[in-house]
Amino acid sequence: MAEKPYDCNDDSALIEEYKRGNEYALTLLYNKYFSHAKRFFESDKLTRPDAEDFAQEVFLKITRAILVCDISNFKKFFYTALLNRKKDAIRKKYRNNFVVISIFDEVFSEKSAEGREPVVLDTLRISVDTPFTDIRFKELKRIVQECIEAFHDEKRRLIVSLKIQGYRENQIAEVMNINPHTVNSNWGRGKIQLRDCVSKRLERIN
Repeated sequence: MAEKPYDCNDDSALIEEYKRGNEYALTLLYNKYFSHAKRFFESDKLTRPDAEDFAQEVFLKITRAILVCDISNFKKFFYTALLNRKKDAIRKKYRNNFVVISIFDEVFSEKSAEGREPVVLDTLRISVDTPFTDIRFKELKRIVQECIEAFHDEKRRLIVSLKIQGYRENQIAEVMNINPHTVNSNWGRGKIQLRDCVSKRLERIN
């Protein structure tokens, strides 16, 4: 007796077929939902650049989940997975920015080498509930990077760059195979040099 054909438009039927070893059933699910997943991430500027990667990642996780979970409503399960991945991506972006912001705050919390008060950076006055002004933040990061690249001391340039990326002193010391005290002293001098360079550039554009 011939096996009853499954409904290619029925998500539950496709899941059952995939569990039986029918890889083509998973392909049908993928073809049905992937474009929706990609558009879901493309709809937010914070996840748009990595939309395709995020969509692929969600499908990989779902593929694994199908084999071990009883999924009665695939569409709901699918969109919940998309939403959770988007939230994680946005939180990660904010965490990365907050690492940079905390370093900036440390750099600009002291007076310049000439004794001037630090330039007030409105970009630093943010919270989780107040989204970043991406253009201003990117502009500030660009200025900081240009100032770091202008350092004459290569070791100090690398230390400051790693510090801005959120590395701790002991991590930087391990990466560069140097003494932690060397990291601290170079960061102290580099911080002054960076603060003065960035402040002067901001004064010209404010």
